Parts: sequence; structure tokens; C-alpha cells
Amino acid sequence: MSAVDADRRQLAVTYLADAWAKAESAGIPVDVIAAVALAKAYSELVDALGAETAANIAARFPEQIRAGRIGGT
Repeated sequence: MSAVDADRRQLAVTYLADAWAKAESAGIPVDVIAAVALAKAYSELVDALGAETAANIAARFPEQIRAGRIGGT
């Protein structure tokens, strides 16, 4: 990953964290925020990369979660 890509990724994380915090402070439960965020992310992946590629990306998540590479923040 280039420095520019890393900077853009960090900026995206900052924007998402701010939106997440705003939703929480509005009283929206974390599980609802997470479900909506995932649905929106998958929708954007389908639009950007196509259904098959998005499905392949999504298919890797269960293994990553079980292996502890996602979660536990």
C-alpha cells in the first residue's frame, strides 16, 4: 500500500469513526449501526467491483472473524 493509499484509508477511517460516534450519540444501538454499515459497504462493493467479487470478499469474513483478525477492539 502506498503512502497516499494509507493516508486515504486513515482519512476514511476517521470519517467513518466520526459518523459512528454521531449515530451512537443519537441513541442508535451499535448493532443497528453495524448492520447498516455492513449493508451499505456491501452495496458499494457490488456497485464498484461487481457481485461476484463482492461475494468473494464477503465469503472471507467468517474465517477472518473466527481467526481473530477482525473484532476484539
